[in-house]
Formats: sequence, structure tokens, C-alpha cells
Amino acid sequence: MKKVVLLFPGQGSQMVGMGKWFYDHHPIAKQTFEEANDILGWNIADTCFYGSLEELTSTDIAQPALMTTSIAMYRVYMEEFGLRPFAAAGHSLGEYTALCSAGSISFEDALKLVDFRGKTMKAAAELGLGTMIAVGGIDYLTVEEQLTKLVQSKEEACIACYNGPFQVVISVSYSALEQVASYFRKIGAKVTNLQVGAAFHHPFMQSAADQLKHELEQIQVGALQYKVLSNVTGHAIDLKKQSLVEELTLQMTEPVRWNKSMNILQYLGVEMAIEMGPKTVLKQLWKSHAAIEAIAYNVTEDRKQLAIKLTNKTSRPMRYHHPLSKFLAIAASTPNYNVNTQKVKADVIEPYQQLLQLHSQLEQVNKQPSEKEVQQGRQWLETILQSKGIPLEEQLDRFSEVDSI
Repeated sequence: MKKVVLLFPGQGSQMVGMGKWFYDHHPIAKQTFEEANDILGWNIADTCFYGSLEELTSTDIAQPALMTTSIAMYRVYMEEFGLRPFAAAGHSLGEYTALCSAGSISFEDALKLVDFRGKTMKAAAELGLGTMIAVGGIDYLTVEEQLTKLVQSKEEACIACYNGPFQVVISVSYSALEQVASYFRKIGAKVTNLQVGAAFHHPFMQSAADQLKHELEQIQVGALQYKVLSNVTGHAIDLKKQSLVEELTLQMTEPVRWNKSMNILQYLGVEMAIEMGPKTVLKQLWKSHAAIEAIAYNVTEDRKQLAIKLTNKTSRPMRYHHPLSKFLAIAASTPNYNVNTQKVKADVIEPYQQLLQLHSQLEQVNKQPSEKEVQQGRQWLETILQSKGIPLEEQLDRFSEVDSI
């Protein structure tokens, strides 16, 4: 049986007509939209299917609309395949959808929370304090380093989303926008202005977070039926140790550590990621995780392939036995305590890129690494952990985990 993770997108994945095919072909999806109509008191189906893109992009509309669409798709998936996922992860807004799918928050409570969240975030956005830009083509450590030189505080600019090793999103005040964007373009990064209308996952969202916290304190939280990864920490949420109120409140002002979560899922042996949303945003982010196959459930051909793969009794050996995958996941998910950015570049980024290149070459031909290649990978990981300032005892623990999975 394959280890599957379900991925739920956040704002930015909305599109006109989203969810209509599922609504027209699956009664459970139609029921989900009708349920949402009753909960919200307005026709969310008509808005999703026939509304304008401008309307759907408005934060207060986009968030409940995306969640409803994703839950409708999730319910169709469970009805069609019934394969309970190993884990779920949601990007920003999608974390609520992931928690709902895992049974921790009811659909009604989750939709009401997301509706409230969207309205408070829109109100914060209307203050006109900032926006967001995507920065790609350079590693996130370089972005972090350069931001500390460019601006005086997080209020001016900070990383809002760690989407991949070479892709981040920056939340930036309008006063610092031109300076930050032009600088990163100058050093060779691809900079894209995002159509979001506000600086999310930024201190500007603190007032919205305070209001949301009160609403979160009113809901009932149940046990998780499977793992759900935290945007705040990147790790699986442990309800015995963590409060969802604290988690979802902090999520408003803290960065989304998406890349860390994806590395941890790879480390835990996930073989397939299925995006439950109207576009393929999260599927595209998996390109830096070649060891895990990505499927977009809204794409017809992908659904056909999914049906074949989930019923194929002679599938390939599970990829998570590939030791280089574990090395990559450990390297990426281990925090950095070294403030010497030049040393980090030489002894973290370069060996990581070498490890990633070797791993990708082997994956392309579906080949297990030789003993010599495993030893080389281990040496690169040792260099990375040492350069990050990880204590020797913790390094040994990390290597012991490789053999225990």
C-alpha cells in the first residue's frame, strides 16, 4: 500500500469554475457545496462557478470558496478510492482544510473560521500597508542574509513562505517594495509581484490574528485521524503538546515553512502527493522533491493515472528506502545555528546541491545508490550538520534515524 499525503492549497489557487466538474458528476461534491451555502448564508457554488475572477480573488471570498472546493474534492477522493492518507498538509489557508479532512475540526466550524479569517485579513489588507513578492532562482539562505542588510526590521520586509530551497515569498511594506524587488532582480533572482493586496504572514496581520484567536477559542477540537503538518514548525502537529489555538494564531504572522514540511514527509517515506485544489500550484512545488510522485486531483489525466497506481499490485519498491532521500530530508529539515553566512554557503548549500544532484540522477533511472555513493552522501550530510552548528550527540541521533525508518 502506498504512503499518500494530501495537499491542500491556499489563497492564489482560486479560479473561475473551480469545483464545477466535481459538482456536476459527483453527488457528494454537490452536497458539500450545498452544505457550505447553508453554513455561510450565501451561494458559494454560484460564486465559484460563475463569479468573476476579481470577486474570487477578494480575500473574504477566496478563502471559504477554496476550502469548500478542496473538501468537495477530498470527499470525492475518499468515496472513489477510500485510501486513508498517511498525512495531510495545507499551505496557509489549506492548513484548516487539512485539519478538517483529518477530522479534528468539523466542516461547519472550519468553514466559519475560514470565513472569519478571510474577513479580518481583508480588513487588514484595506489598510494598504504592504504586499507580497515571489523570489526564485536563489537559495533561501541568501535571501535571508540579504534581507537583513536591506531592511531594518521585519515590518519593512520578511520571508512569508519558504516554498522550496530556491523559492520564497517575501511580505514587504510598500515603502520598501521597490528597494527590495530591484535588489533581488539585480543579483539574478526572478521576482514576481503577487496579486494578493496585503502582506500576509507578516506582523501587519497581528490585529487580525488577535481577533481570530477569540474565534478559535470557541470551537471544539477532536483527535487527528492522521498526521497534519504545521505551517509554523513544519513538523506534524501533536495535539497533546500543541494547542490549535496557538498554532493557527501564530500562523497569521509567522512564515509558512512549506519546504521543511515537504522534506519531513519525504523523510517519513511518503511515496505520493495528491493536490486537492483547483490548480496545480502545490504539484509544481514538488519538482524539488523528485523522490515523491505528485498528482493533481483536478486534472483528468492525473486522476486516471491515480486510479491505475492505487490499484497496481506490482508497483515499484518503496522509494523511501533510498538512503539519499533520507539524507536530503535530514539536511533540509535541520535548523541552522551558524551565523557565518559565508561558511554556510560553502559548507551547507554546496554539499546540499551536490547531494540533490546525485539523488536526482539516480531517481531518473530508478537506480539504488552504490555503497560508495551512500558513503559520499553521508559525508556531505556530516559536513552540512557540522556547518549548521548541530551538537555531536544530535548529529549521531540524526544518523541513527536513517536506519530506523
